[in-house]
Amino acid sequence: MLGGKSAFMKRLSVLMMVMFIILSMIPQAATQAFAETKDAGNAGTLGKAHVIVENKTFSKTDGANWSGVLVDTDINIQENSTMMSLILAALDSVGAKQEGAENNYIKSINDLSEKEGGDGSGWMATLNDWFVNRGLLEFSAKKGDISDGDLIHVQYTKDLGADLGGKYGDDDRTVKMITFSSGKVEPAFEKDIHQYTLTVPKGIDKIKVTPTASNKNYQVKTFVGDTEYKRTKYIPISDGTRINVKCGDKNWPSMSPMGDAQEYEFTVKKETDSAKNLYLEDMDFRSAIGFAASGTKYKMSPEFSSDVFEYTLDIADCKYLMGMYALLKEDTPSDVKMSLHYKDPETDEEKSMDIKSGAIKAGWNMNVNSVKQTLAYSSLKGADLNLRVGTDTDFVTYTFHIKRYASLKTLEIKDGEGKKIDHKVAKYKNGTEKIKEDTISVPKDIELELIAEAGNSDSKVKINGQETTKTKFKPTWNKEKSDIEISVSDPLNNKDDIYVLHLLQIPNSIEITSPPSKTEYKFGEKFDPTGMVVKANFGTESRVLTQEEYSIKPERLNADTIKEVEISYRNMSVKQPVKVSFTEAKMQGSGTEKDPWIIKNVDHLKSISAMVEMKKTSYEGKYFKIDRDITLPTNWTPIGISNRDVKAFFAGNIDGNNKTITIPRGESTMLGYTHSASLKNLNIYGERIEGTGVVKTYATGTPGPCINIENVTLKAGTNTTKSGFIGGYSHGNATINIRNCTVEKGVTVGCDGNESYVGSFGGEYNGSIDGCVSYATVKGKSFVGGILADKGQTMGPCIVRNCKFYGNIEATGDYVGGIMGCGYGGTVWGWHSAPNSPLPSIQNCIMEGNVKGRKGVGGILGAECATMTDVNNGIGLIQNNFVTGKITGESSVGGIVGLLENMGMYFIIQNNYYAKNDNLPWIGKAKAVNPDRKDDPIGKGANAIGKAISKDDITNDVLFQNLIRGFNSLPWISEGGTPVLSDGRYVTEIKTTAIFNLSPEIINRYDYNKVNNFKFTINYSDGTKEEVSSTDGILINCDPAITGKRMAYFVYKNMMCPFAVDVQTKENKTGEIPKTVRFRILGDTLHDIDDENYHSIENGKLNQWGQTIEFMIAKEATAKDIIERGSDALGVKVDLGISSATKNTSMLRSPTESSEEVKSATYRDGITLNNESNKQADGNGYGSWRVKINDKIDSEFANKIVEDKSEVLLYFENDVTLERVIPILSDIEKTLTNGVNLDNKDSVKAMSKKVKMLSPFATKKLKSDDRSKILEMAENTVTEASTLANKIEVIEEVTKENLEEVEALVKRYEQANEEVKKLIPDTLKNKIEAMKKKAPIIKHVIDFEKRVENIGNVTLEKAPLILALNTEFRAMTEEESNEISKEVKTTLKNAIEALSKQRVNDIQTRVSKLGYIDSKNVIEAEKLVKDFKSLSDEEKAMLSIETAAKIKEIEMNIAEIRKAEKDKTKKQQDARESRDTATYIKNIISTGDQTIPLSSLLLLLFASSTTVMLVRRNKK
Repeated sequence: MLGGKSAFMKRLSVLMMVMFIILSMIPQAATQAFAETKDAGNAGTLGKAHVIVENKTFSKTDGANWSGVLVDTDINIQENSTMMSLILAALDSVGAKQEGAENNYIKSINDLSEKEGGDGSGWMATLNDWFVNRGLLEFSAKKGDISDGDLIHVQYTKDLGADLGGKYGDDDRTVKMITFSSGKVEPAFEKDIHQYTLTVPKGIDKIKVTPTASNKNYQVKTFVGDTEYKRTKYIPISDGTRINVKCGDKNWPSMSPMGDAQEYEFTVKKETDSAKNLYLEDMDFRSAIGFAASGTKYKMSPEFSSDVFEYTLDIADCKYLMGMYALLKEDTPSDVKMSLHYKDPETDEEKSMDIKSGAIKAGWNMNVNSVKQTLAYSSLKGADLNLRVGTDTDFVTYTFHIKRYASLKTLEIKDGEGKKIDHKVAKYKNGTEKIKEDTISVPKDIELELIAEAGNSDSKVKINGQETTKTKFKPTWNKEKSDIEISVSDPLNNKDDIYVLHLLQIPNSIEITSPPSKTEYKFGEKFDPTGMVVKANFGTESRVLTQEEYSIKPERLNADTIKEVEISYRNMSVKQPVKVSFTEAKMQGSGTEKDPWIIKNVDHLKSISAMVEMKKTSYEGKYFKIDRDITLPTNWTPIGISNRDVKAFFAGNIDGNNKTITIPRGESTMLGYTHSASLKNLNIYGERIEGTGVVKTYATGTPGPCINIENVTLKAGTNTTKSGFIGGYSHGNATINIRNCTVEKGVTVGCDGNESYVGSFGGEYNGSIDGCVSYATVKGKSFVGGILADKGQTMGPCIVRNCKFYGNIEATGDYVGGIMGCGYGGTVWGWHSAPNSPLPSIQNCIMEGNVKGRKGVGGILGAECATMTDVNNGIGLIQNNFVTGKITGESSVGGIVGLLENMGMYFIIQNNYYAKNDNLPWIGKAKAVNPDRKDDPIGKGANAIGKAISKDDITNDVLFQNLIRGFNSLPWISEGGTPVLSDGRYVTEIKTTAIFNLSPEIINRYDYNKVNNFKFTINYSDGTKEEVSSTDGILINCDPAITGKRMAYFVYKNMMCPFAVDVQTKENKTGEIPKTVRFRILGDTLHDIDDENYHSIENGKLNQWGQTIEFMIAKEATAKDIIERGSDALGVKVDLGISSATKNTSMLRSPTESSEEVKSATYRDGITLNNESNKQADGNGYGSWRVKINDKIDSEFANKIVEDKSEVLLYFENDVTLERVIPILSDIEKTLTNGVNLDNKDSVKAMSKKVKMLSPFATKKLKSDDRSKILEMAENTVTEASTLANKIEVIEEVTKENLEEVEALVKRYEQANEEVKKLIPDTLKNKIEAMKKKAPIIKHVIDFEKRVENIGNVTLEKAPLILALNTEFRAMTEEESNEISKEVKTTLKNAIEALSKQRVNDIQTRVSKLGYIDSKNVIEAEKLVKDFKSLSDEEKAMLSIETAAKIKEIEMNIAEIRKAEKDKTKKQQDARESRDTATYIKNIISTGDQTIPLSSLLLLLFASSTTVMLVRRNKK
């Protein structure tokens, strides 16, 4: 590819042309030309070319073995130099290797080869930002192709250069962007504007110009007059200098179609006065001497900022004090100097030194000037350094307080032959922490040399207790081990810094003396060393190794091609043969969507994993369904693999069927490497998941979704070490979509807290997240978000929509957000590779968790570190979000956003809210604000972007009303006054289809037809879509009569789609020129109205529904048309009371059918206002929608054609009845002059009806007039008389059916006053009297019939009821009896007959069963006789002769029994009384009672029992 190979030209549109170029690019003498480049260094120097070699498109996470900048250096140009020789010299300078240069095509650099990143991947080169059209050997210094100042850029592409800016077959010769090292361009640069003014500060006398072509297949050059200036060279300037930039001249070679060049002119204007400048751009301190890219950067706190003047430095590992790298701003005036001032800690002498500005390029910030200075200063004592920057009379001072400590700077180990032995002691772990202990293996008899260097001269070094920095020795072994201790003294702190190197003796050999028990394995199993004996031989001695001592490679046998494993111990190894087999598991189903393969066990998952890894079966278009909970095995291999050796992605579709996958502690998740896959309806649990919880990584080389995830839940108790769902670096053309997923409470994401790029659902992410919720605790370092970590790629979408975060974020580093940590600036390339990256889109999200970080901490977005310069990559929206949680950090902390590098022109941040939180602003810090913004986002316009609200306002409907007033806020609904997200169907987003919102839509002036035919895609929350055009909504700020580049908006049902337009001066008058109108709606809340709670447009208590909008509409459009279009755009449903006319497809459609009334309107909060809304004291509503045109009420608006620039206001008036009071009073006076009668009853009723329609307010006014009282009396009398008369006349006679009506009518008549009765005719009065007589009769009949009908089945228990009804019937009068229905009479007769039969049968049955009469059944016999006597004569006649005789016999038996019982009772009573008498007398004698004479007592002994009571009475 690089140098012109055919892989460049896979574009059909230019295939033939490219083939011709390819042939011309490969000369016959290519080999000879390459050989000549090897001798190029022998010729004279002609200048320098700057060479950069880098890979920024193919990340390590995607499979590259390296990424980033490999070379960034100047190379001398010799007489024989070519582009190829300069590239090779640059690679040699860093020891890099390449393949293919001898064939005029670099195939590989440092083992990163073509095709590794996809079919369109490989190495490409530009010369001065132009993709060359010939081989690299063809561009030479001899031919004049290469000269001093050239920039050669070698880059890895994944898409034939399209991802680097080269567009084959595209004839776009415009300049995409131009940057100047100093000054301000006016107007702001747009590729279709060609005349500019460049204003530069006083003192600037030279600048650099860096233009970028829209298509890098065209050359772009900069001139002043006829002199060309390369992008690496400064241009001398003065007031009035004209700088010309030209792109795509037809005389310059190109691989794209030729044509006229695009030219841009910049006229320099120098400022007369210059404000005081802070010239220091950035700085740091490092341990090494040399370029800033080398050495260890010291910790400086706080981070450097040109407006912060005091810092603390922690210093170690530097024999000299430090290397200082100060970066001045480009084009700093030549009289600005830097000088360093400090006090010598040994002598207290004040010292200073000038810092000379140099041209050393710092690798950590490209293309800027820097200076360096190393101070010969070696004490451990702390000191202060003061850096002065400025002129002799005008400077600022930066103070650095130095804190030093002892450490081992380097430790070098050599063997007896002087060869270095690798180790980690004294090196850095993670770039900041010293490694103080390591283990190496060496032969037994080796002689070692150790060379140790302290970090400063005050420290002493000891090796194994001996003070020395250099020693040679042979290890002293103790059971194959020997330790070396190195200590570094710290005399200031009296504490040594200790380092230990452990030596292990290498054996002479190792051998397997007994093979393992198991040598045959299935795919994916781990090698089992059980039974294997491994022996290490140390000369004459040997020993068996434990399993912990040796290593096994590979541990997992994941391919049937593996024939052996390697056993290693201390640099020695031995092989053990094995056999690996694999059999695909059989699953139920056919793999279709309707008949998916059923996953029933872990073996099925293992089989899928094996098929993907071994057989490269992607399962694209295939479907699986899990039918039970499954626990993954230990040593699980995720489905899909990506590493240096194997790349095999999974592209199938898995339905989890709401089952749970459990991941063993320390294992990875189910899915490994995916593309075009889907996963839904699954629960995932893992006590500790290594990495992410759902998908480990994904393929990014092919456009399209890597995976769609829906309804997946991380269950409580799960812990992931990285992001919750998915991580890695997302390429712009490969997206991930996550929808309706949950991370439950009790989940910890990033559980160790030592990872960056961590979010509940994603790390570096491109795609969309919609309707997801997280309750997790999210931990990490930097770039940490409640939902997402950051935007993975400048190209492609990054959208978070309708999501909720209720958890806690605990971050120790920078760029931390409640929803998203950072925009594209958070990625490894985001700082410099795409400064025009847009914001991510975050809409309608709730953040109720707590967020803690260090720098750049926000309730919604932590930071956007990239600088946005234009709209070419898209537009980001942060809208309609609210935050209630606590947000804390050290710097740049905001309620909505923490930090923005630049508040760009196309950053749409609006209508966000956050709970008042330590008086936070909406944004912590905006380093710059685009001067073309009109909204003053940091000042007066701040509340429109992000507003602090009280906690009460969150729950009392205030926040909800504010949210829904914004565009794109359809998901919000209210629950008891608190905003929540709806589960219903609504528009989620609008996308452009016919126009492309990543670059401006070009519109010729007055081209209304084009504006009329823009197309848009409407996406709904349920996944459905529809296509609409600009005629279905309204366009804002898109008038083609107004030229220039700007943001325009399409609004449809309160959803807004922003896009850029560029109206050019070239006229193309098509379509009717419309008018522009403003429209707004003033509605109200639902409430009861009283004197204090009365809302009207006059008292200013109405609420605005939606925003005020200004849009175009046809010249002949009426107010009705404007109301229809405007309310529809705002999402307000308006009922005009007519059926819609046939829809005109023109955005500028003409008037439709007439209507004079807006009947009702429904706001998005569910409130519908009509004439029944907002009830007053009587419980009724009297409101009405009114229309004002240019502030004048218009009741006949339907066909009213409004003028251009007019405003139409639709508003709700709570009471429209007040105006009716005076006309009603006049009618009363006219109508009731001659009193009240039935002839004028209709007029009275009409007037009364009008009164009843008045509101309480209007009624109060009416009743203050006496005439209203006359009407009230008249209306009551005539209404009642009329009603009574009508009702009496209607009734012909009293019937069972109208009895209730008659009774009510009679009662009403009797209760009527005499005035009412006078109005009733006599005939009707007589009729009412007749009703009074007949009604009781009918009432009795109805009652009787109901009781008969309720008899039901005849039983003996119902005998009393039936007999009573019969008696009542026989007693009725003839009139009553005639009203009884035949059916009822028959029912009663049948009941009597049936009852008689039952009574007779009952008597006969009981007689037959009674038997002999005795004391036991005498009561039953008596009841039988009683029931017999109750029979009628007819019933008794029905008895048999035997039964009648038996009953008589029973009666006699009963009499005998009762007599015997009576006699017996008498005898018992006499005996008892005798005993009582004797006892009584005995008691009297025993007590000595003398009240009764002895003769009387003796007489009592012989008295009868009848005298006992007398004796008792005499006792007293």
